[in-house]
Amino acid sequence: MRQKLRQFSANLSPEEAKEYSKIISGQSSPAQASILHSLYEYLEQED
Repeated sequence: MRQKLRQFSANLSPEEAKEYSKIISGQSSPAQASILHSLYEYLEQED
């Protein structure tokens, strides 16, 4: 799963990467955090 996340973040545009790093570092809104949490759970099911 971590490898998938690295691949995902490597493919982001510079603007997207900025937003992604905000979310990862906990500076996101509760709604963004909830969506990201759901995404993590989904990705974990794949492994």
